[in-house]
Amino acid sequence: METLDFKKEKKYSIIKYSGELTLDVVEELKEEISKFIDECGDDKSIVFDLSDISFMDSSGIGFLVHLNNVNKTKNKMLYLLKPSAAVKKTLSLVNLLNFFEIIEDENELDIEIE
Repeated sequence: METLDFKKEKKYSIIKYSGELTLDVVEELKEEISKFIDECGDDKSIVFDLSDISFMDSSGIGFLVHLNNVNKTKNKMLYLLKPSAAVKKTLSLVNLLNFFEIIEDENELDIEIE
């Protein structure tokens, strides 16, 4: 079952999505996450926790690229937190693994994000 959670921290905001990142859910996610990003105001960084993604298709890839571009236009950084093996494999297949800022450990959040 898919779940979407939002949390505002002192230096950044966290989006956590669990489930499959596919064509079936991408449009709804875009709407909900865009609203949240707009509400974050001056937060400089958005952390997208992808640790519980069980499957991601090409629509999921497009969604992550879109989210990264939206954040850049708003002068925000997008970090992918602990992407699952499925996410890493899919991004690796299309040579986009290095396109994103990836954080493997939550303890790195305060160090990495300034």
